[in-house]
Amino acid sequence: MTDGGSPTLTKVGALALIIGSIQFVAAQIVEGALLTWGYTPVNSAISDLGNWNLDGNYAYIFNVSIVILGICVFLSLPMVWTEIPRVRGRRRGLVFLAIAGIGAIIVGLYPEETYQFGRHLYHAVGAGLAFLGAGLALVSFSRGFPRSPRWKPLALPTLIGGLVDIVALVAFLIGPTDGTHWVFERIIVAPVLIWAPLVGYWVLTHPRDATQAEAPFLAAA
Repeated sequence: MTDGGSPTLTKVGALALIIGSIQFVAAQIVEGALLTWGYTPVNSAISDLGNWNLDGNYAYIFNVSIVILGICVFLSLPMVWTEIPRVRGRRRGLVFLAIAGIGAIIVGLYPEETYQFGRHLYHAVGAGLAFLGAGLALVSFSRGFPRSPRWKPLALPTLIGGLVDIVALVAFLIGPTDGTHWVFERIIVAPVLIWAPLVGYWVLTHPRDATQAEAPFLAAA
């Protein structure tokens, strides 16, 4: 792979971030509108949308969508590595982003109601990996953005998004459990679902010139 990375992989990765996030949000909206048991974004868990006992066949919408989201994250990794500035924190960010993608896939493969021994644990672990991995990825990537003229405009939003994710996750874990705590779950996932299509759009509309070449995908940083 050249220093600038494959143009095809770059485009595929950018589109994967855009499409993966948008289709996941759209799937939640569509399924939420179809359900009749009283699902609301305020008083219901996101994973309720994938609960076969609650949603019947509609659960396919969420479970397939979040697996697609995880796959799109992996499709974006070569692009993220070659496009993110070659500075300290890039490798950690890539690892955390991959962990978030793995978590999303696990959530879809082991839905909320799978209480058979071990399977519900898989769902909880998957959600934790997705939540924490996304926040740590954004914080890690934000460290390098200020050093690149191309990425500097996204430095502060990326850092804020990562911190919001992590703080909301802590609030979700230790806060009230009266049902309204599911609002924190939405706050956890919102930053990365905004960041991902923004980064994809940024890569497509702000191509780097020859003086901005980054390291190859397998290079250390």
